[in-house]
Amino acid sequence: MAHAQKSGNLHHGSSSEQIDFTRRTGEMFQMIASTAEFQFE
Repeated sequence: MAHAQKSGNLHHGSSSEQIDFTRRTGEMFQMIASTAEFQFE
């Protein structure tokens, strides 16, 4: 949760916001997929 909160809210209105949105959501999905709870459920 701290990782998601440290960069603030996500927006995707402008081109730069869309790039940041894509990067940050990718990071979050990587963190979820790497957790033991997700891998062995």
